[in-house]
Amino acid sequence: LLVGICAGFAMATGPLEMVRLGALGMMCFSVLDCCDGLLARIKKNGSKYGEFIDMIVDISVSFCYFIGTYQAIKQGVLSSVFPPFVIILAGLALLVHAGIYHMMKKRYLHYGQNNPNGREQEIQKWASEYHRLKSENKEWYGRILIKSYLLFAGLEKNKRPVKVDPRKIAHYKVYNKFIITLWAAVAGTTHLTVLAISLFFNNVDFYIIFALVMATGWLIILAIMQK
Repeated sequence: LLVGICAGFAMATGPLEMVRLGALGMMCFSVLDCCDGLLARIKKNGSKYGEFIDMIVDISVSFCYFIGTYQAIKQGVLSSVFPPFVIILAGLALLVHAGIYHMMKKRYLHYGQNNPNGREQEIQKWASEYHRLKSENKEWYGRILIKSYLLFAGLEKNKRPVKVDPRKIAHYKVYNKFIITLWAAVAGTTHLTVLAISLFFNNVDFYIIFALVMATGWLIILAIMQK
C-alpha cells in the first residue's frame, strides 16, 4: 500500500523523471501484490479477511495511480492527444475489467469443485456473517471489510442457486479450461503493467487505447466465447 501511494504521489507532483520512478514503483507493487497471496497459500497462514484487504488495497492504490497520471497529464508532464479526464475513464475500465475477470475466475474454480452455485453460496455466507457481527456488535473492522466485499459482489449479475446437470458441469470445465487463461489479459495486473510501461516511455495514450478499446474488445469476445 505504501509503495503504491508513494508511486502515485511521485507521478502527481514531479517532472517526467518522477513519473518514471512512479512507474517503477507501480511495477514493484504489482510484483508484491502477487507474492503476498501466493506466500499465504504456500504457508497456509492466510487471514479471515485477507482477500477483502487485498481488494481494498488494490482499489486504493489504483486510485492513487490514476489520480497521479491525471495530474501529470493536466500539468503537461505527460503528453496526450486526449483530455485528462479520459485517463479516469480508463481507470474505471480497469475496475470493470478486473471485476469481471475475478468473477469468471471464481466461477471456473467453483465449477472445478463441481459446485456451480459456489459463488452465490460464498456471497450468501459472507452476508450472513455480516449480519451476525452487526447484531452482536463485534469486529467493526470486519464488518467494514465484508460490507465492501458485498458492495463489490453486488455489481455482479447474481442468480439464485439452481440445479445444474453434471454433464453440463463437465462440459463447462473442459470447454473453458483454456478460455479462462485468456481472461487474464484484462486482469488488474495486466492493466497496471501496461500503464507502467506506457508511463515510463511517456506514451500514456497507448494505455488509454489499450484500456478503452483493446481490453474492452477482448472482454466482449471472451464473453461471447464463454459457455
